[in-house]
Amino acid sequence: MSEDPANFPYSQEQLRNIGVLAEDAPELAKSALNFMQTCPDLIGEAFVLQCAAMKAFSLPASPTLSELSVVTSFSALSVSSEVTVVSKYAPSNYKRVCYYNGIAGEGECPELVYSSDLTTPFDEPKGRFAKAVVKSIYGANDTPLGKVWSTVLETIRTIVKAAVDNHSSIEACRFYTHSPDGFVHNPDGVTDRGSLSPAVVWVGIPPGSTSADTAHDASQLILELLRKNSVEDAVVEWRDAVVSKLTVSHFLTHSLSIPLTTEGLESYDASGVGGLSAFLVDSLP
Repeated sequence: MSEDPANFPYSQEQLRNIGVLAEDAPELAKSALNFMQTCPDLIGEAFVLQCAAMKAFSLPASPTLSELSVVTSFSALSVSSEVTVVSKYAPSNYKRVCYYNGIAGEGECPELVYSSDLTTPFDEPKGRFAKAVVKSIYGANDTPLGKVWSTVLETIRTIVKAAVDNHSSIEACRFYTHSPDGFVHNPDGVTDRGSLSPAVVWVGIPPGSTSADTAHDASQLILELLRKNSVEDAVVEWRDAVVSKLTVSHFLTHSLSIPLTTEGLESYDASGVGGLSAFLVDSLP
């Protein structure tokens, strides 16, 4: 691909001085140059190219684990940067993978595609003894969303279907985020200092079937529908529907086999409230 002088900020002379235009320039440096010419808006400083060239020149002839790590890391950085530009609504890699930690067995938690709550932080824990957030899933029957669910569900289905034809499920639920110290039984009924989320319209879709941008646009229509039905504080979340078991209460380590598929999940109850939610804990720990 030829470079566009209007967008690409480095001259041929600068590129020659860096070393990426030489006939024997390493493939890593060539790949870096090609990526930057393709996506000039993602360019940082010229030293990125120079580092790629110098590092690749210093690598041994036979590939090593270190070499593969360099290539993989650079590729991951490129892809991550590109995704960030394409969709400003996409969650971070950490949030995407860990957002639903605790609601299913190890390795079975769904991944977050999009959340309409763009203000609540979900930062990666830091420190030697940092722990990942743990959540449990609860019904939403006693919330404003739950009370109008049978009224709005079909319209929500229509909105979701316009965004992704073969969605897996649409449910109303809430998520309880446990205290970092874990659950401690309190005889007086006090919770473990965790927090309960607002009611959530939980949309399950096949992995890779839609983007965060599309989910965002559809979610705005859903939120407007809910506002017209006097539901002001709900959140819309989209997930990859790939898990087979949901944990009713993570701290009791008890799981139920409830498939998140159109045939399995939605067949329990077309209303959504009496389906998945009927199997979940409605009282807090």
